[in-house]
Amino acid sequence: MQMTKNEYEMYFMGVTRRPPEEKTREIKKLLHEFTEMHITNTRVVFKLRVLRTRFNSYSLRWLRTMKQIEDGTYRKHRWLADKRDAERAKKPKQKSSDEVRAEIRALMRGEDPDAAAATVRRERGDPNDTATVRSEGRKVVAPRGAPKAGGRNGHEIGSDGLYDAYVSARKGSGSTEAVNRAALEATLNRHREKIKAKYGVRDVRFKVVTENGKPKVKAVPVK
Repeated sequence: MQMTKNEYEMYFMGVTRRPPEEKTREIKKLLHEFTEMHITNTRVVFKLRVLRTRFNSYSLRWLRTMKQIEDGTYRKHRWLADKRDAERAKKPKQKSSDEVRAEIRALMRGEDPDAAAATVRRERGDPNDTATVRSEGRKVVAPRGAPKAGGRNGHEIGSDGLYDAYVSARKGSGSTEAVNRAALEATLNRHREKIKAKYGVRDVRFKVVTENGKPKVKAVPVK
């Protein structure tokens, strides 16, 4: 009886898929057989009565709990369901095969793979998720895809060459606003770690280009 009780508790917690109904029927059958027997020992009769009372109490509780499970009102199951929903909400959304293919094509062209994936999502009606990072209110576009390049085609974060090139490009576009070097490097550092984790590259460098009269910092993955 205790083993059956434990198996019901495991079922109620979601550990097992089916309740031990067969064992419940076996217990009922045994109790019925013992009751039909002519027992003269009062001690044994008392123990049998206690077992029957305990089993009836268990049976009522099991039936009540199973009814709550069927109605969707069992508290433990509701708690587990809420927990699973919260865990699923924390996980990043899986990208579709169309988004992955768009990212690969963008990388081969030296374009921004995040923007390509966002275009796919926008075309099918999903919310747009632009691949931009911000630095003190200025939008710095940092595409993740570019051909493999060495130091001559990209600068390390923190180098004077990267900072000077970005400042010069901003001045050339007519901007007179000062560039916060620490904020810029912190933003690019975060972007570099995301690229390394996503594409498994050894390192990421950056280069400054001007497109449509606007300076941009492009990522150069180093395999």
